[in-house]
Amino acid sequence: MATTHASTAVAYLDALKIGDPAAVAVLLAADASYRVLGWHEPIEGRDAIQAEMERQFTIISDFDYEIVGSALDGSLLFAQHQDWFTMNGQRVQTHVVSVFDVGGDGLIRSVRDYWDSAEVAAQV
Repeated sequence: MATTHASTAVAYLDALKIGDPAAVAVLLAADASYRVLGWHEPIEGRDAIQAEMERQFTIISDFDYEIVGSALDGSLLFAQHQDWFTMNGQRVQTHVVSVFDVGGDGLIRSVRDYWDSAEVAAQV
């Protein structure tokens, strides 16, 4: 089970790395939800999440990541990662924890990201 969760999270981050919102979408359950920041209202549904990823890729490019830690609790995978991307012509590094809820079918039911917007703002 842990292998499925980890491989699903890596596939999700790899889809972001290649800038492919459609590749993100195929990893999602039809009724999945995504929170850009964990305390924001969720974006609900595979199509809406794909549209949000398309929007994000108009703002950032050259995404890369390194997973530095993870923990599994039932269906939840907590992945701590460092991300790098280009925004407004500046290379940005940020520290993120993503919480993936992965169903028994291997599809992502929800993603919640936790990161400090001040860390990003200080670099652009």
